[in-house]
Parts: sequence; structure tokens; C-alpha cells
Amino acid sequence: MAQIPPPGDPLWDRMVSGATSRKFSLFAANMAVARAVRIAASDTARKPAMIAELHQFFSKYGDEVAAELGALK
Repeated sequence: MAQIPPPGDPLWDRMVSGATSRKFSLFAANMAVARAVRIAASDTARKPAMIAELHQFFSKYGDEVAAELGALK
């Protein structure tokens, strides 16, 4: 199984904030990130939930996205 950064890693905060962007080869990953950014931007109180949701998604598809996540670190 590929290594995915833990939920407390600053990478997730940067992704949900929209400060770090990347077009992932897995299209669903792009949709998940866009949704998380949109929700967190409209309601900052939901930012931790969006980080947890993204982490869960990327953990599920770790083999497909781990290398691309590693490039963002």
C-alpha cells in the first residue's frame, strides 16, 4: 500500500485552502479536491471535516495518487 501523509500533515490544509493545486491523473481526485476547497471556502468551520474527507478519499485510492501527493510535499 502506498504511503499517504497523515491527516495532520500541512499538505492537507494547503490543498483544502486552495494554496496548493495539482491536476491529478485520477479524475475523481480532482473532483474531490475541488469540492473540499469550495465547501471550506464557503464555511471555514467545515475545513477540518474536508481535510478528513480528502484524507479518507486519498487513502482509499493511495496506489493511484501517492506519487502525485508526494510531489506536492
